[in-house]
Amino acid sequence: MRPDVPFTTQAVYIDRRSSFAQTELMKSLVPKHSVIIDGCKTSISLEDEFWECLRKIAEERGKTLTQLISGIDARRRTKIVEFYKDRSDRQARISEESKVAGQ
Repeated sequence: MRPDVPFTTQAVYIDRRSSFAQTELMKSLVPKHSVIIDGCKTSISLEDEFWECLRKIAEERGKTLTQLISGIDARRRTKIVEFYKDRSDRQARISEESKVAGQ
């Protein structure tokens, strides 16, 4: 492995003739698409089939691709916050219940 190259861009394979593990840099086979989410330009790596599905969903809903992706991103962020808030609430409840049980 090359420490100067991110792990996600490397592939390790076995050379069957010499049984020697080698690292070879690979280009991603998944194309990147530039989008703007909440005013910030970013890129998304998706296979063409998924990208085409997103386009069709956006068209069916009467939205632009950017609007659809922004909505997905907003819901994803909301779900993450809810998950950790629920977990924190559960931990506080368990802590309180164990204090009451210990009295």
